[in-house]
Amino acid sequence: MKRFKKFIAKYGWLGFKLYLYKKLKFPRSVKICLPQFKDAITLRPNTSDIKIFEQIFIDEEYQCIIDTEPHIIIDAGANIGLASIYYSMVYPKAKIIAIEPETSNYELLQQNVKHIPNIICEKAGIWNKNTYLMISNPEKQKHSFTVEESCNAQGIKAVTIDELMKQHHLPYIDILKIDIEGAEKELFSNHPSWMSKIGMIVIELHDKEKVGCNRAFYAATDSFVKEEFRKGENIFLITCNNKEAFP
Repeated sequence: MKRFKKFIAKYGWLGFKLYLYKKLKFPRSVKICLPQFKDAITLRPNTSDIKIFEQIFIDEEYQCIIDTEPHIIIDAGANIGLASIYYSMVYPKAKIIAIEPETSNYELLQQNVKHIPNIICEKAGIWNKNTYLMISNPEKQKHSFTVEESCNAQGIKAVTIDELMKQHHLPYIDILKIDIEGAEKELFSNHPSWMSKIGMIVIELHDKEKVGCNRAFYAATDSFVKEEFRKGENIFLITCNNKEAFP
């Protein structure tokens, strides 16, 4: 009942319908029209889409008060674009780069954000070197695909944060959101140099899927921490980096 009331308080009649979709495990794709977002968001049946929607738009697990308006946001592990859409609503002037490696997720990501001019989609995985990846658990749900390095050049393109910044001419990243199902272990290995160019990291760690994720993340970020807190499944790490040092 408490969850039901929260849905209603947040979105009224739409909240009631969303709650029913969640409880009844809707059999087909549904389109959700948020009051503050003119285009419909498509959610797939029998996936985690409705759960992720609830975490982001009902519980607002990405909500954070920051000192300055962000200019650059990276959504690594964008899935179908819900976090990117949320950020575009909260920070309409920010440039948002949504990165997703899995084909079916990426296609729906493109569809969901096609009318949002400040979101750029890129089909790739984030890794600790520029290489190729493959999905290692294709039988899993859409939100929990994991990747591993591949020797096949026809695989999924993988890019580093440095390469991403170079491609998009980014001197600094205000918010780096990371939900990459265990690949954070590789991403944060070897104390990456790009850590000095990040304002805030919002990350979900996946030690249950890959042991060592927590250790790699905290080893790489320890000397940069100004403030840290948790909201839902996410860790928010605000760095002590000085944005003004990057023109």
